[in-house]
Amino acid sequence: MTFSTNQKPTKKKSVFRFDVQKKTRKTLDKLLRNGVDTILVYSVSHPGSSLIVNDSCSNSYPVDSYFFWRKGGLNYVKTVSGQCEGGQLSANDKVTEFILDNFQKMTGEFFMNVIYSAVANGDNLQIKSSMVDHEPKYEIFFQLGDKFKYFRFTDNELTNKESLFYDYNHDLTSYKLFELIKTEIKIFD
Repeated sequence: MTFSTNQKPTKKKSVFRFDVQKKTRKTLDKLLRNGVDTILVYSVSHPGSSLIVNDSCSNSYPVDSYFFWRKGGLNYVKTVSGQCEGGQLSANDKVTEFILDNFQKMTGEFFMNVIYSAVANGDNLQIKSSMVDHEPKYEIFFQLGDKFKYFRFTDNELTNKESLFYDYNHDLTSYKLFELIKTEIKIFD
């Protein structure tokens, strides 16, 4: 699922699922109210998994979010794990610079689902596809000034080499952003 617009969202509804990402939504709202210049939120959830540890941070299934933002020329990063928010840290500007350099290109991009074949049969189109319920799901939201972009994609869309769109997805600038984010968040592992 991809959503983009040329204006700031005016509705109070968030792109992040309320039932499992309450703290992600609250943290994003707080940062936007504080007037950040540029912001990126990367969230990964693991539906079908559950945490054995039952603490105040846990959700029904694991969700981790990472916030990268710039305010007043300085760059910061913060994590949200379930319902617990980590502290704000100074950060390098690789993610923010990537967004600034590639924002326009990424606004027109979207990740394609896994499709093995599509065959026209008269007026009908027969599509053979793959959908996996219990796999990592990724979300990337970024905002630059009054413009924003939102991506939602799955692990299957990135790793299933039989898909007609495997190469397409890997050639996206947005995929390169995803890879950069994964490299940058290793400091939290």
